[in-house]
Amino acid sequence: MNWDDRAESSNRADSLAWSGKLSEVRDGPLSAWLSTFRGGLPCEVVGGLCGSFNWSYKVQFEDHVKWIVRFAVPGRVMNGDEKIRREVATMQFIKLETTIPIPLVIAWGTSDDNPLGLGAFIIMEFIEGESLGKILEESPEPEHGPILRSDIDDNDLETIYRQIADILLQLSEHDFSQIGSLSRIDNTHSCAASRPLTLKLNEIESHGGVFVGGIISRTFSSATEYFHHVADQDLQHLLKQPNSIDNIDDARSKYMHRGIFKAITSHFVSNQHDRGPFKLVCDDMSFGNMLVNNAKDLKIVAVLDWEWAYTAPYQMLYSPPRWLLIKKPTHWDAEDHPPIPYLSQYKSQFRKFVQILEKAESQRERDMGTTLADERMSSLMRKSMDDGKFWFHELIYSCFESADNPAWAAIREIIPNLEELSEISDTEVDTFVNDKMEQLRLYDMEWAALKKEIDREAAESNETDLAPIIMAQNGSEFKPLLKEVRTPSWNEQHPTVYTLNFVFEYNDHIFDILLSPRTIAGYDVADSIESQYLQKMEDASFCDSDDKEEIERMFQESDRVEHEIGIKVLEVSQAIMQNEALGDEARRDVTLGVHATETGSLHTLMYPKVINLQVLTKEGKLLAVKRDDLPIHDFHPPITDPRVLNIGLPRYQVAAIQVVANLFSTICKVTVNGEIMCAKLARDSTHDSICEDINKLYEIQTENFPSVVRVPRLMGLIESHTGIVGFLMAYIPTHLHDLDYALRCAKATLGSDDRHRDGTPLPATTISKARREKWSRQVEETLTALHSRSIVWGDAKTANVLINEATDDA
Repeated sequence: MNWDDRAESSNRADSLAWSGKLSEVRDGPLSAWLSTFRGGLPCEVVGGLCGSFNWSYKVQFEDHVKWIVRFAVPGRVMNGDEKIRREVATMQFIKLETTIPIPLVIAWGTSDDNPLGLGAFIIMEFIEGESLGKILEESPEPEHGPILRSDIDDNDLETIYRQIADILLQLSEHDFSQIGSLSRIDNTHSCAASRPLTLKLNEIESHGGVFVGGIISRTFSSATEYFHHVADQDLQHLLKQPNSIDNIDDARSKYMHRGIFKAITSHFVSNQHDRGPFKLVCDDMSFGNMLVNNAKDLKIVAVLDWEWAYTAPYQMLYSPPRWLLIKKPTHWDAEDHPPIPYLSQYKSQFRKFVQILEKAESQRERDMGTTLADERMSSLMRKSMDDGKFWFHELIYSCFESADNPAWAAIREIIPNLEELSEISDTEVDTFVNDKMEQLRLYDMEWAALKKEIDREAAESNETDLAPIIMAQNGSEFKPLLKEVRTPSWNEQHPTVYTLNFVFEYNDHIFDILLSPRTIAGYDVADSIESQYLQKMEDASFCDSDDKEEIERMFQESDRVEHEIGIKVLEVSQAIMQNEALGDEARRDVTLGVHATETGSLHTLMYPKVINLQVLTKEGKLLAVKRDDLPIHDFHPPITDPRVLNIGLPRYQVAAIQVVANLFSTICKVTVNGEIMCAKLARDSTHDSICEDINKLYEIQTENFPSVVRVPRLMGLIESHTGIVGFLMAYIPTHLHDLDYALRCAKATLGSDDRHRDGTPLPATTISKARREKWSRQVEETLTALHSRSIVWGDAKTANVLINEATDDA
């Protein structure tokens, strides 16, 4: 089932608006607010990670205490306040009643408690560790998605499974009288006092635009009642999301199966435990939400993300963990190429897990007393796998699934006459199909009109930078390096084929993201979304007129389409980019646009790890896939201008140049043999201009220009394994940065409210009339002398005039 694009568009707007607030307070106000939770002790906000539902920052105090602050992101979480309340209640219960390792909650609050306007939040202790999911996942990630590595040592698996068995057994010790989300009664007691806030509920409401949560205070007193409630949620989702069906056959199949879902409930309910006791489960429990101390010891030091935890029917906790293969059962695709025996792989892992679980149960019984054999968790898990409860629970957990997913296929084997259980008449089905087809027609029209309006607003907007599209933070923002490269090629099937690349820098990694009509096995070929984008780009770039206005309109439309595609590419690639790049603890802080001290050679800065991704369509959805087989793009192409290559200046290898600070995207403060210099690097988009820079500076330096021409002295050329990739200049120390900044500081003495990018006011600095006149005269003298030699300073502006700290000259 597709998502509702209207709901997605609205939620995306909410997320982006929230991210704008976050950017405004990221430097200064956020750390100041966090300091209030420790009596005003100064702290620093570093790094940042955007997960599926939350945005988190690491917080470091002067005394080395470390916290994590986490915000529920609007548009991704439908009720942030409720989510935070339930998660905190669950974590407090687990901390008090079990020894399961989780972070300590330092503080929390709802939207009303957050003076920064960022909504609900939790502040927790920071726990050092490695993601167990990343350790166990196949790497590189296969085309069909993340999956458990096949080469994991059995001893390592036993270490992991033994700890997970202990976690599940500890959860099993606690009984609840109602099905719902936890609330704290007081400091020592918890109860299920509100609706079960499930991951499924949030996904239906966020991606489907259908509110199925019901009354917040509603709880359930039996498994049957709860399962019928979930079946009703699925039915309401199907009925109310206008594009919940693809065509007539799909509509008929989905409606029949929604009726069958409720009809089979009695077949899979455990009569013995229908009315309880109920047990605490977490929809988002997985290897990926567990931290271990290291990849050798594999000691679980934290189980994270309890936001979708609730008390559920007894049988759901006593069902095999659905995440033993990492990939969830409803995503086991029978059409993967080559075919993957997911079920046999899962059963193999389950046998290993349940054997270790039995050992843990035996040890527990020796310590705490015996349990009836048929009541053991291991016995009930085996039974759940054999009698189909495991697959029924998959239907309870999942949404947006078709009627041919693996769970329904497994249930058909258990109940061969499945279709006969539906009590829905043909007339009712026909009425539903007709209604849904009309809904779909109206939806397509409405979305087309809305999409056109969104595109129009994007075209009229002056915002062209793709970086703010995803919530950015200092040191870990998505910085576009190369917006698009169109590469036409010719073959018999496609006379002209365009590929499109978007390149981003994120957390010191480079991501080269490809859109190509040439897909790879296992992904949609017919009607692929990326091919539609490429065709749209090609159409927008075509103009058969010589009229200047028509050509200008063509360029404007091409830019608009490029921006639209870039937004989507960054959105679908965000998660994999963060997973690949956020493993390092090292972060860079930014003050006034200048990066803090870097370490390492210029080679390290210029050639970070490059990760190739390709955007592909699978089952009608656009996603990003890692491609280790694609060639690496060289972002610093060698200069080929013969005038530059023949310049008689010293050449320095990038590995011998040490970076002091990364000043701007292509400019660094460096040291060469102990001498401070400034390095400027070539990139695809700056290749021609940097050649002009070198040639003009060399001309000024060697052809007896008058001394009034104040330009940086050319010190040498920068050489890499590919050739000349930049040049070195004398470093000019500055106190007031540049003339533009100096004049803005001067205006602050007159009451100007001009501010730094972090929101702090500029320092009010008195600049005498004599100094201003001197700088003006020096700039005028430089321009006059350059013009006399037929040299035009094409980028003349106050921001490009530096004020030498030592001489006070411009």
